[in-house]
Amino acid sequence: MEAESSFTDAKDEAVDEWSALLCTQLNGSKNLKEKWSNFKKLTKKNEHNLVLPFLDSNGNILFEEEDKEKILEDTFFKGNHLNANNFDNDFYTEIMEKYINITLSEEVEEEGYMNEEISRDELEGSIAKLKKNSAPGPDNIFTELIINAGDSLISTLLYIFNKSIEEGRIPIQWKRANVKLKKQVNLIIIIHLHTDQLA
Repeated sequence: MEAESSFTDAKDEAVDEWSALLCTQLNGSKNLKEKWSNFKKLTKKNEHNLVLPFLDSNGNILFEEEDKEKILEDTFFKGNHLNANNFDNDFYTEIMEKYINITLSEEVEEEGYMNEEISRDELEGSIAKLKKNSAPGPDNIFTELIINAGDSLISTLLYIFNKSIEEGRIPIQWKRANVKLKKQVNLIIIIHLHTDQLA
């Protein structure tokens, strides 16, 4: 708690100093163009203002990289949590089975991999990654509608996608637009398809 309080105080002090510097620079500007130029210089993200201060357990701000490395090493690599006796294999296995890895890393494609059904978790993960403020496509459906539509839409989409994979066909309406079907790490892009068969 003490470290958190010290951090908050240090952060507030840094914000006050920055605000004072910003006001001084803006008030000293000769014209509007110079004001905006100074404002952009002071608010531009760079290597000096991207990260908040690193505090040790006593609330002291650490500036030296070696000190930060030492604290991180002591915390994560010399702690009791790495003791083999404390490792909960059942918990780890349960977590690994519960969550599907949907990263775009390079993986070797297995035989028949593209014919596997899309799981509900995969579909929900893809929907969660949709950009919320994007414009609708030719279908006039906003992504926010898909994100917030609920369980019945997910079930319907899951059925449509899996039926399409099972039959090797796509709905006729999909031929009118650029549609990306994402199956785990693989991506099939269907661009103005002229046949009913998947490529």
